[in-house]
Formats: sequence, C-alpha cells, structure tokens
Amino acid sequence: MTLAERQTERDVQMAESSGKPDHFAARLASDTKLATRLTPLLPSGMTLATAASGFKNEGQLVDALHVAKNLDIPFLELKDRMTAGESLGAAIHALKPDLIRRRSSRPPSLRMSKPRTIEIEASASSDVRSR
Repeated sequence: MTLAERQTERDVQMAESSGKPDHFAARLASDTKLATRLTPLLPSGMTLATAASGFKNEGQLVDALHVAKNLDIPFLELKDRMTAGESLGAAIHALKPDLIRRRSSRPPSLRMSKPRTIEIEASASSDVRSR
C-alpha cells in the first residue's frame, strides 16, 4: 500500500469518525451529472467519495483528476502532495519536473504567435447625438 493510499484511508476514517456531515462529499454523491463526468477520471477501483477525501473543496478534486489524466500523473501521488499542503502547480512540478522544458522545445511553427491588434473605425452613423 502506497503512502497516498494510506493517507486516503486515514482521511476517510477521520471523516467517518468525526460525526460531522461532510457537505462536500454529500454534494458529490447527490450531483449525478458531476459524478457521471468525474467517474471516468478516477483510478480503477476508487470511489468518488474516497477520491474526494482530504481535499479542501470540490475544485481541488476536479482539478487534480483532470491534471492526473491529462498529464499522465498518478492521481494518488498528486492527491498525496495536494492534501499535504502543496499547491497544484508545485505538485505537478515535483511529479513532472521536465514538463516545462518539453513544452518550450516545440517547433516554432507550433508556438503561439504574438496577438494581433484589430483596429475598428467608428462610422458616422454610429455617433450618438443628444438632443
């Protein structure tokens, strides 16, 4: 069992033993549309309630699930770092330190060009005159 899995287990036990209603987990369970969108992002065998334990809010969970999938980072490792107090950016950097270098090595044709400025002339018919 990895450190992240042990921490997840501990978080679930703490939430269950505290006796306080967990509004965040309850909202996730009751929002079927959100649950339907998030379930495919979960690691196999993990429930949404287990994945949510330890996160401060719904946004942190959703961000972590998407980042884990899009950047091919193990969700449990990302969760472990984020629930221990690291920011999402710091956790990504720690787990994928070469990510910045790879992005900057794109060929020039794929790099973003400078934004273009569009000038718009006001026509005489668009003038507003007061009477």
